[in-house]
Amino acid sequence: MLEPSRLAARRHSAARGAVAVAGMDDGVIAIVRIEARVRSTSSVSFDDVTRAVRWSLERMGTVPTTRDALVRVDDELTEEDFASAHGRVMREHVERVWVRDVTWTRAANGETPRKVLFWQCDARCRAYALNEDEPGEEMDGADDIATYREWMLPSRDFEGAWESLVFDDEEGDVKGELLRYAANALLFSERGVDAQLIAWNRVVLLHGPPGTGKTTLCKALA
Repeated sequence: MLEPSRLAARRHSAARGAVAVAGMDDGVIAIVRIEARVRSTSSVSFDDVTRAVRWSLERMGTVPTTRDALVRVDDELTEEDFASAHGRVMREHVERVWVRDVTWTRAANGETPRKVLFWQCDARCRAYALNEDEPGEEMDGADDIATYREWMLPSRDFEGAWESLVFDDEEGDVKGELLRYAANALLFSERGVDAQLIAWNRVVLLHGPPGTGKTTLCKALA
């Protein structure tokens, strides 16, 4: 069981940038959310990483727009690029960069290309590092059984769990709906929204037969 009030996560302010797109209503056609996983042993700041990622995208010239697509920095940048300050951050401190999510704007006119030019998108970068610690346990003294386990997030144990879950289209966008619900619940809580004015339940109940991914989905969502 995960206790939200005790979960620790390293956060940073998302770097944002918007540019005009010629011939497309002078607007950005896609908001691309990029995630960068920093090496757990690294001491570089997340702000430095997000700046380095945006610099890399600008040098590459294009940004992938497929959810979970890898940003192959090593294939696109030159050795001269990696010799620069931002390049050294990318090579020495960043394990992986990929697209977390994409939101298309009206300026896209219904088109969803697999890549867009850097100046055609609002690239929002987030950096994080995984916690390598084993989960803590509280034991029941009588039966010597763990009553609950607690992970410090983001945990290495859960990395990749979200991407591994695939549900039937007939069930709808299960992952997306659950993520949006949890995100809105957290937002309401942070903003101090009065539950008497906006009714919202802070509990999500998943039900189904064994083996359908309920536990994994909870861990991946966390």
